[in-house]
Amino acid sequence: MLDPRLTPNQTRTEEDAYLIQPITAELIDRLRLPLFGRVSAQRLRSHLNVCPDLALVVKGTSNIGVARPWRHRDDVYELVDLTVCAHSRQLLDGLTGRIAERGASLMVLDFDLYSTTQGLFHQAGFTLLDEIIEMSAPLPRPEQVEPTLAASYREAGDISELLEMDHLTFPWLWRNSEREMSYYLSQPAVNVFIARLDGQPAGYVGYTLNNHSGYIDRIAVLPQHQGKGLGSDMMAWTLQRLEGVGVTDVQLTTQRDNEPSQRMYRRFGFRETGWGYAIYGKRLVETEAGG
Repeated sequence: MLDPRLTPNQTRTEEDAYLIQPITAELIDRLRLPLFGRVSAQRLRSHLNVCPDLALVVKGTSNIGVARPWRHRDDVYELVDLTVCAHSRQLLDGLTGRIAERGASLMVLDFDLYSTTQGLFHQAGFTLLDEIIEMSAPLPRPEQVEPTLAASYREAGDISELLEMDHLTFPWLWRNSEREMSYYLSQPAVNVFIARLDGQPAGYVGYTLNNHSGYIDRIAVLPQHQGKGLGSDMMAWTLQRLEGVGVTDVQLTTQRDNEPSQRMYRRFGFRETGWGYAIYGKRLVETEAGG
């Protein structure tokens, strides 16, 4: 039903423009945000400093929609909160339009948002992009597996070298931006090493330490070195390092359809934990993400 203050000749777009407004710093104090909601008032204030146009509210309510760059990328944005209400679609369309104006290629959903309002996102054009599973293995391993290739490992120092390998190895959706890689390398618990064969970069591995737990973030093998055992060599080397610093369990995630990698992980004792998530997204323009 149209707002009575709008004339009969005004369009649905104009009605939406009247209903939906940007959230301002002054408005945050008047919003009644859920105590244990996805976006707190403090987090919303921080968000406005980075993306002031990507936080919207239904006028006169506390129903909000919030989006941000996904993994520090300029071409992919993530919907991080959307109130389920009569005007959820208007909030979603408002954010989608603003993200498209920024020149982004894709909008994705925070991994557990889809389950709350599947019908809404389906009607808005969101589809399944990828499924992620978690795998875990205990340490120390019952059998010591030694690296077999003459690869040398050195701590990563050149971000451009890492980014080049990253973009040559991973699908478009999972490539790191320069900002994401810089942020990742700046974390004190992160360790990244480049594997070299005959002095030339052949891949890299990144892992994160958390007390007695380890998390393997990436094992990247350049295309010309794949299928030669380097991935297994890098895994053996990484697990040796993790054992050496007292790690007792290690986790990683991978795509559900990446069966070659899963077979390798299982050889090293990894098993599925039962935890995982799905990535749903809406393509705003055709890119490598579409095919």
